[in-house]
Amino acid sequence: MGRKPLPIEKVRLIRNLASQGKTPKEIAETLDLSLSTIYRYLRAHPKTKKQEEPQRKNHGVDYKELFLKYMKENQELRRENAQLRRENAFLRTELLKKEIEEAIAEALKDWTRKR
Repeated sequence: MGRKPLPIEKVRLIRNLASQGKTPKEIAETLDLSLSTIYRYLRAHPKTKKQEEPQRKNHGVDYKELFLKYMKENQELRRENAQLRRENAFLRTELLKKEIEEAIAEALKDWTRKR
């Protein structure tokens, strides 16, 4: 079998209270229904617009634009960091080559002096 469906009046009341921003607990207490019934109904039926997008005070800040700007700047910094790492590795390699060449040159001098 299944559960007995809610009367249409209660369904409308649940929808109305949810659209007013009431919590499921407040709705359950108001309509004298169990909290699980309210959750089951809210999960089974589409949410109202107010529930989907709560009003936020953003004080004129476009957070999406701010986020995209941050992501672009972060990407540029990562690119620059990668370039600096490559340059650092190259310079270390060049320095190591130079030290090896100097060590070889000195070893040759010592070897030729001993002969």
